[in-house]
Amino acid sequence: MPEAEKPAKKPPKGGRKGETLYPKLNLKQALEYSEKLVSKTHTGAQPATTILPGVFANAGPVGKVRASALKQFGLLSGDPKAYEATELAKQIMAATPEERPASLRLAFLNAKLFKEIFETYHGDTVTKAKIKQRALNLDVHPESADECVELFVDSAVTAGLAVEKHACKRLRQWLCAKHKEVWPGTKRFPEASLHDVLGLVCITKRTRNLPWASS
Repeated sequence: MPEAEKPAKKPPKGGRKGETLYPKLNLKQALEYSEKLVSKTHTGAQPATTILPGVFANAGPVGKVRASALKQFGLLSGDPKAYEATELAKQIMAATPEERPASLRLAFLNAKLFKEIFETYHGDTVTKAKIKQRALNLDVHPESADECVELFVDSAVTAGLAVEKHACKRLRQWLCAKHKEVWPGTKRFPEASLHDVLGLVCITKRTRNLPWASS
């Protein structure tokens, strides 16, 4: 009898073996969990059996992935025996509107892969495809690269370190000329449909007077 085909192994929830680690949450999502973590651990560190279901709403692999993301952003410290919110997490929660941006930038740059990509392109306007190529060069698994790019861009925007731009006007002009459509052609080529075709990300320049500038 032919040997039964073995089912394909699923990659671990926290990422594929050998893959460069990056947060599997964007910074905005991480901050929401961070607030719960600060509240949950205000009297002291708590074990994973309390933190995973109580803060991350999942006691299994998904909860561990979320905890890993907060750890990479520098918002959670400790081990499964005793997790607690970091000083940075507490600072962000208590910060004034004027203080908050600098703390968010620190959190973003705590994620090593995100910092590597930011250092590569700061001060430039780049396509998401270019960011993806950089992520692949840094050993992000090909199947995770698109997710990594979206998490990087969303997090950088939250931290005030990037602005998404869309070169829609130029693209629509080209499409109108090609298809002999009367300008501005918004009915045939609405802006929402163009965003997915040509997306640009402007990575901000370093600012000397910020604490992370010399790191």
